[in-house]
Amino acid sequence: IQGQYDRCFTRNGGFTLLELLTAMAILGVIVALLFTAFNSVSDVNMKTESKIEVNQVGRAVLQQIRNDIEVAVTMHNVSTLHHVPGTILGGNMPADTLYIVADVLDNEIGGPTGLGYGIDKIDDLNLHRWGLYRLRDPRPKIAAHPSEWWNFPSVSADWMSENVIGLRFQFYTNSDPWAASVDTWDGATISNRLPYRVGIEVWLLDSTRYKQALAMDTNLTGVAEARVLTNAVKFSTVVFLPRST
Repeated sequence: IQGQYDRCFTRNGGFTLLELLTAMAILGVIVALLFTAFNSVSDVNMKTESKIEVNQVGRAVLQQIRNDIEVAVTMHNVSTLHHVPGTILGGNMPADTLYIVADVLDNEIGGPTGLGYGIDKIDDLNLHRWGLYRLRDPRPKIAAHPSEWWNFPSVSADWMSENVIGLRFQFYTNSDPWAASVDTWDGATISNRLPYRVGIEVWLLDSTRYKQALAMDTNLTGVAEARVLTNAVKFSTVVFLPRST
């Protein structure tokens, strides 16, 4: 009887409740540390990818605008560069528009082509985001409308980049490298109808932060506007116009 009593109370090698709770607590700490490390790595990767995206788009946009302006021409003794200053986001972000006539290689019919750059809203699924458009007009009506040829495009504009939210142009009236720039250009009042140099500035926002701002407010006001302005990255360059002299 004593032997049977001892066997009934002999431990079979299992874990006690306290041991199980301790093991679960340790496992929870390990999982939390791993999750934190994973999030940190993900954040670093996201920031790196966003920076690469902005750099690639910024360089490509500046190069395209630069190429178009470099081959600007004059026709029929009319100024073929028209600039309209503007702002968005409560007046805190430049949003200029520039129309030019240039000899571009992609003109299938040959001859000067009307081009335009500007910032406008892209209504995409009720998300009122801003973007950069490029107008391409193979038949600019300069002779028929010398004082407002830019208001008579033959084709509509195409979106060039949804990451560009700001655009500004500055113009230089002479070859002096230290000369001050002017904020707008009116070739009708200047003897040289094309500027010597054109400064270009673009502001870009990566797609992730853009979506986050739109999630806060689809109209990009208040906190959403502040987020856009804080995270926007500026790129700039200067274009020399050899045909201006």
